[in-house]
Amino acid sequence: MKTLALLTALALPAFAQQSEPQAFVPSMHPLERVIPKNPVEPLPASVVRVSFLLTIDPFGFVANAEVLTGNPAFRQPALDAVRRARFNPVLREGKPVYAYTQYGVLFIQQPPVLPLKSEEFNSEQELVAGVRVGQILRRFPRSPQQVLADLEQDTKGADPLAWSYALSNLAKAAARADAPDKASRYAAELLSLDAKFGQYEQRVYDGHMVQGLVALKQGNVERAKLELRASGAIKALPVLSSFGPQMDLAKQLIEKGERQAVLEFFAQCAAFWKSGQAKLDNWAATVRGGGMPDFGSNLGY
Repeated sequence: MKTLALLTALALPAFAQQSEPQAFVPSMHPLERVIPKNPVEPLPASVVRVSFLLTIDPFGFVANAEVLTGNPAFRQPALDAVRRARFNPVLREGKPVYAYTQYGVLFIQQPPVLPLKSEEFNSEQELVAGVRVGQILRRFPRSPQQVLADLEQDTKGADPLAWSYALSNLAKAAARADAPDKASRYAAELLSLDAKFGQYEQRVYDGHMVQGLVALKQGNVERAKLELRASGAIKALPVLSSFGPQMDLAKQLIEKGERQAVLEFFAQCAAFWKSGQAKLDNWAATVRGGGMPDFGSNLGY
């Protein structure tokens, strides 16, 4: 009953909007991040997160902030910080509009205690938040082309560090949006970044994978095979080591009959995806047998 009451409450607007939102961009980056003031010392965990559903006005200011999840003791200081944030406006048909976005405020113990530990997961809050966000996602679906346009608008004027982190998403979004020129340009810039920006191995993997997808779109199978091999020549990464690499390029190369190149890629993946060895072995057996593996969640690059 308590969960049902929360769902009912969140189905209603927090307060009347000056203008009804016309879009939902799930993730946006503020032009300047406001650091919240910790209301409790020491924190109950080394990281405390309060998440919001924001309404951004056509000027990029926060018109409304609805708490989705978070420790009640931290909600007011989080809200105080959010109200001072500003974003690039969201555009629809070339005009700035009111739009929803999700945003999280982090409170981090100072000095940081490593490894960082978050507060205990609140399943009830997360369920309610998921329902609320799901309602908005269904109301404002986005095409791959719109996702790319939103990313490009959101990163306009980003500083070099923020831009370096955005490039991977831009390259992949351009590939999904069937914009090969943009995908290739973003991927090339991704691969050219200096190692000082961090996430070097991830950038190598993403950049070569996108370049390979573009090459296949252009009918250059040999270039795609080279890019697949280059993407696999990386060291262990937290995400790839846990969930494994995306297999979109491998799948498309199998469809082109390039099974040996994919088998060699599987062997490369075994070096950094230890927990996925059984999957890799099964996929390899299927490929050798002339079939197409069920890549499941490892598709969707």
